[in-house]
Amino acid sequence: MFTKNVARLLASMAICGTLLWTVGCSPKSETEPSAAQATSTETESSTTEATTNEPTMSEELTEAQKIHQTLGYSIGTDLLLDSYSADELKQILAGLELSAKGEKPDFVDGLQEQAFRIHSEKRNRMAQEQSAGAVSANKAAGEAYLAKIDVKEGVVKTDSGLRYEILTEGSDKFATASDSVNVHYHGTLVDGTVFDSSVDRGEPVTFPLNGVIKGFSEGLTLVGEGGKIRLYMPADIAYGDRDSGGPIGPGSTLVFEVELLKINP
Repeated sequence: MFTKNVARLLASMAICGTLLWTVGCSPKSETEPSAAQATSTETESSTTEATTNEPTMSEELTEAQKIHQTLGYSIGTDLLLDSYSADELKQILAGLELSAKGEKPDFVDGLQEQAFRIHSEKRNRMAQEQSAGAVSANKAAGEAYLAKIDVKEGVVKTDSGLRYEILTEGSDKFATASDSVNVHYHGTLVDGTVFDSSVDRGEPVTFPLNGVIKGFSEGLTLVGEGGKIRLYMPADIAYGDRDSGGPIGPGSTLVFEVELLKINP
């Protein structure tokens, strides 16, 4: 929300009238140079640049100025200022300047709700676009990974799309979907990123098979008690297209190694 404090911060960082670029300000000459002067100046400039290392605009700033412009850039990014048109941004900066001066226009109170709604819609739309892009990228990575798994010896594919391979044969006792199981598991993404592991924690977990994701519930009925299985789960039998938080992005394929320690009917 555009609080007054944030508004004043933004206004204080509108150096040379912009929050989005780290540039310095230099005064313009009151008299425009003639064409001949301009040509001469350009020639001298080219020669100077070829023989000296002129500081960049950012190098002309003090450390404090760089820090505050960085803060302004971060706040501007968080407020999605780059999603507004040039004219809209001009009006936003004008409003920030008024706030910094403590000058409140008469129309502000009546339009705040509408202004916040516009910004909220922009934020929601951007989140949806980012999520859709992440789903597409994660599913493509998962499909490429599973294509390699499908030709691996010992891997079985079920009707649901689950792939599995038995790492250690268990007993002839198998769990059903209504059973509770005690397991050790190690979960990774297709790039090897570990997102959860009872093995790393050093403590097995007990849970009902009808209370976990579909791929896990199905997979634990395919290995006997005391056995170990590796499960490859496409997103539609894992967490789907939703963002479950942490390393697991929307549309992610998951890989689990699970040791079925005990079945509890």
